[in-house]
Amino acid sequence: MHNSVIKILQKSGSEYREIFHRDFNTLINSPIDLANAMEYELSRITKTLLLKDKKSERFMITVCSINKILDLNAIAIIAEVKKLTFANSIELFNITKFKRNSVSPLGKFELPIYIDKNLEQFETILIGSGEIGTEIEISPLALIRISKATVKAISKNKE
Repeated sequence: MHNSVIKILQKSGSEYREIFHRDFNTLINSPIDLANAMEYELSRITKTLLLKDKKSERFMITVCSINKILDLNAIAIIAEVKKLTFANSIELFNITKFKRNSVSPLGKFELPIYIDKNLEQFETILIGSGEIGTEIEISPLALIRISKATVKAISKNKE
């Protein structure tokens, strides 16, 4: 787990569990592999994405289930911007200090964070830890509190 994420979790006093891909008897190459190995519903595994407003270059973090699609129009309305796009991998690293496929919504960045309302239904969810091959299992309510996130409907089903 990334040092900045460890510090944030320890300071919060919230319960969490580190999940290491290497601890499974099967190779974990995808979120589906992880869900199958843990016997979890795929919707409990999240993706954390960095978006930016095309005009102002303002960035924001979003969290939703891995099997959902972000609703960029809904997020733009909530964030009061016109058009959003996904940040590239260089912007992602420069802003979050995390590599692609390891991004955590918990980090040393001062960005608005939007968490999909659908995640509130689960007792726990899995989020990125800042390091590839490690996830954090945490309650969505704890994540919302720690990250000071805005919770809204920001995703839609894949077609």
